Amino acid sequence: MSSRRDFVKKSISGLLAGSALGVTGISPVLAKGKKEDLFKLGVAGYSFVHFKLDEALAMMKKTDVHYL
Repeated sequence: MSSRRDFVKKSISGLLAGSALGVTGISPVLAKGKKEDLFKLGVAGYSFVHFKLDEALAMMKKTDVHYL
């Protein structure tokens, strides 16, 4: 069984290792330049249940969200 102290140590070492990879330029995603986003952000339709369609579309455009 691991303790909170072990968890914190492993978390910090993982963060440090991850940041070291980004600094040294080993990351292949960043090296290739900007490509198409792999993560597509959307909004659930129920989020706009109390708004009219025009208002909902305006909010999505303002926040730069393209998927409903």
